[in-house]
This record gives sequence, structure tokens and C-alpha cells, in this order.
Amino acid sequence: MSDGEYRWEEEVEDEDKEQEEEEEEYEEEEEEEEEEEEVEEEDSVRKKKPKRRIPFDLEFLVPVDATTDTLTVSMDSTDTELFREIADGMDVGVKKLHIVYRFNFWAKTDKPRLLNASKHIKELFDAAHAEMEAHNEAKRNSKSKRKPALQVIINDLRPKQELAKVGKGKGKGKKVTCVSSDSEDEGDAGPKKKSGPSFVRELEAKHKCDQHNGFCSVAQNGEHISLSGHQISLWALLMAEGVHDSITTPPQALKLNVGEGSKAAPVSRRAKDIPPPPQPYVPYYPPLPGYPHGYPPYYPLPPPPPPAPPPPAPVASSASEKPAHMRTLQHGISLDSQEDEDLTLFPKIGDWLLELAEKDEDGHNFLSFGPLLHAQGLMRVSQLVDETSESLKQYCPDILPGTARLLIKRAKKECRRVWKIEAQRKDEWERDRAMVS
Repeated sequence: MSDGEYRWEEEVEDEDKEQEEEEEEYEEEEEEEEEEEEVEEEDSVRKKKPKRRIPFDLEFLVPVDATTDTLTVSMDSTDTELFREIADGMDVGVKKLHIVYRFNFWAKTDKPRLLNASKHIKELFDAAHAEMEAHNEAKRNSKSKRKPALQVIINDLRPKQELAKVGKGKGKGKKVTCVSSDSEDEGDAGPKKKSGPSFVRELEAKHKCDQHNGFCSVAQNGEHISLSGHQISLWALLMAEGVHDSITTPPQALKLNVGEGSKAAPVSRRAKDIPPPPQPYVPYYPPLPGYPHGYPPYYPLPPPPPPAPPPPAPVASSASEKPAHMRTLQHGISLDSQEDEDLTLFPKIGDWLLELAEKDEDGHNFLSFGPLLHAQGLMRVSQLVDETSESLKQYCPDILPGTARLLIKRAKKECRRVWKIEAQRKDEWERDRAMVS
């Protein structure tokens, strides 16, 4: 091999080595770029990952007629649960809600925000977290007095005419259209079917008895047979379901003997058949000697003494005199009693279910569960607090799980309302007693 050929082979080998080195450097650069891109992606994902938020309870100030009420709602609640809580607090239906909100930390110039959709609730919770973080930071850096807690103030945007109807009270302000039974202009669809509450009002108006201060059904012999609220509710339920069709004759399920009345006939009828008693026999005595006319003088009996007046009320001294509401407390409880001892403080289940049925817009049919709950001895709302949805399912086989949970939730809310009123009344007693002691 000549020198020229040998040098040429060396040059070729050198070029191959250089090319291999360049390829290795290029591969290393690509690997470094890929590693840098992966690190950048991890950093971006780490930055985008939201910070975990700890849920907390949020206080809502909702308007109720001319006053406000406080509701405590967990931020774990769903949109439906939150709207239902607010609607129950305002005593309106969910479909009639038209509200806005603002936080108590906001300036007066800050405009309220709309709250009528799921996206608004998400914005509300996000803003609540931000306000709470800022509030906690301000509390840590501040040496002044403790700042108030975070509250959401709800404002009602319904028309004033609708608010005025609500303010008149339950059952008032509603337009009632009376349709004559002889009218033939009922349309193609026929007359509108009445609900259970409508039949209850109609039955109460029909069987109202001023003589017994309640409700009575008159038997054929004129006897008044008392009707309880439970019996009227069952009667209305049977009419709403089409089982019974008369508001005058009670259904057989009530077991009222209106055909014959009780076994004893009324006093007025029995008195007509009894003859008058005979005249008393007066014996004859001969004249007595020594008197001008043979008989002693007649002195009429003195009139009976007047009834004794009631004893005078004890006069309390100025130091021990108490206000009138401390001397008597109608439908109240004693200072030493527990809140749940007096069951009469809580409404009856039949009346309470009637109120729920009047406000129900979701078809829960609360009124149908009254007779079944009464059959289990549940007479007052306070007795539902300790029940579970499973136990209510045993009492009422047709009740849905969601309806059972809602019924227990409403019962707890009603009991809290009663306890709150009694606690305020008890505090007034304590203050007045401290003033006069």
C-alpha cells in the first residue's frame, strides 16, 4: 500500500469518528432538552394544581317578613340543599327565590351579587374562602378587638306586591276561585282536581261547631259527634284520593256512628215522652186554738244569702311586685323545666304536615303520612327528631328515602324554632327576676 492510500484511509477514519462524535453530541443535546421540557411541565402542573380548601360553616342572614333569621350552612352542601335551606328560612318556595347576596365585610358602596344559579353558588363559595383568608390574616396582624365573623347577607328582590301577600300570614292573601257545581263551562279538561289542604279547609268550614268550640258531625238524632284534627285530615285525604266523595257524611274509616248516634238518646227527645209528675198531696189539719183565724201567722222564708265574693288578690309590696308576664305565662314552661318536657309547645303532626303540604311544590304528599304516623303513637313534631329514614320507612311503606330525610330535617328545624322562642322567653324571666330580687 502506498503512502497516499494509507493517508487517505486515515482521513476517512477521522471523518467517521468526527461524525460519530457529532451524532453523540446531538443526541445528548436532545436528551437534555427533553429533560428540561419535562421539568417545565411538572412546574406548570404544580403551579396549576389548586390549593386544597378546608370547608367551614357559613352564616346566612335571610329576610323573614320584616325581620331577619340566621342560617348556618356547611360549604359541603350541594346547590339544591343550599337553595332549599334559604327558601325554608324565607318561608317561600324554591322556584320563587329571587335573591342577591353581599358579605358583611364589604364596603357599603360594593354592589350585591346575584344568587339564582349553580355558578353563582360556586362564585359565592370562592369569594367566601378569599374573604375568610383575608379576615384571618387581618386578625393575626391586628392588635385591636376581635372582628365579627363572616356572614352572607341575603336580600329579597321579589316585587313588593308579592312580599305584602306573604306578610299577611299563612293562608291569607290567596285568591280563591269558587266554581259552581251547576256550571257546564268547565273546559275540555274538566274541573281542576282539589288537593288535600283544600278539602281540609272545606271540611273545617262545614263542620265548625261554636257550641263545642271545635268541629262536630251531627248525627240523625241531633247528637253532636266531635271530630279531631286527625279525623279531618284522614277525611280530606280519602276525598283527595277519590275514595270518599261527601263532605257531609263521614267515611266509614272514621268509625263515626252518625246514623244512630250514641246508645243514649238526647235529653230533649226523651223528655217529650216522659209524662209530667203528679201534684204533691197536701194533708188537711183542723184549725189550731189560740190564733185569730185558727192558723199561725205566715212568715215567708228569708231569701238565700248572696254568694260569697271571691277572695281579694294579695297585694304585693313595691319591693316584691313582679311584672304581669312573670305572674302568669300562657302556654309557657317553668324556669326549672327542660325544653322538651312540655310536648304541648310543639305543633301536632297533622297540623304541621298540613302546613308543609301547602308550601310543597315538589309532590312529596306529606299529608298522606299523618294517619300512619298517628297509628305509631307519633302525635307531636318533637317525636320525629329521634326517628331515622329507616324507621319512617317501616311506619310509612310508601315514603321515599329523600322524603323521609326531608321530613326529619324539617322536624328538627321546627323544634329548633320552638326551643329558640322558649329560650328567649326564659331569658326574659331571668332578667325580670334579677331586677326585682
